[in-house]
Amino acid sequence: MSALRIVLAITALAIAYGIAHDQVTVRIAPEYFTILHPKIIESTSPTMLAFAWGFAATWWMGAGLGTLVAFACRAGRRPKLALHDLSRLLVAIVCLLPIAAAAGGLAGRVLGGTDVFVPFATDTRISPERRLDVTTVFSAHVAVEFAGAAALVGLAMHSWRLRGLLASRNRADLRGERS
Repeated sequence: MSALRIVLAITALAIAYGIAHDQVTVRIAPEYFTILHPKIIESTSPTMLAFAWGFAATWWMGAGLGTLVAFACRAGRRPKLALHDLSRLLVAIVCLLPIAAAAGGLAGRVLGGTDVFVPFATDTRISPERRLDVTTVFSAHVAVEFAGAAALVGLAMHSWRLRGLLASRNRADLRGERS
């Protein structure tokens, strides 16, 4: 049951962050959602698009990486970690994601104004005056996706290592009690 709690919590955090992130980015460049993505709902409301894509783009990543973290926390004979053992690090990850998004968006905006990084220069579906905003949003999304995935893989590795350290400490304690 503890593994399921970890998976569900990380999935819920991913969805919540995805919806919040998309609520901001859809207002910068709605074309990112209406032109560059397939239509998943009939609405063109920015709020509804952000809810739909915030959920659709994150639930599977949260569930998959949540499963990885749960495995690292619960599998095998090492001492187990529970959701409460991860809570501070999960909060830290969620707090760092907007920073990654802002940095990625800023980099995309700066580079998108040059000839160095022009991902949508030939896309005639996007008007030339909107390409910089779309590039900004695209870059923010890529940055936060990589940062979130890397952070959760790092959390899984940290959890596995911590369990190993706890197991070593427990073995040392048992040897000390027998002496």
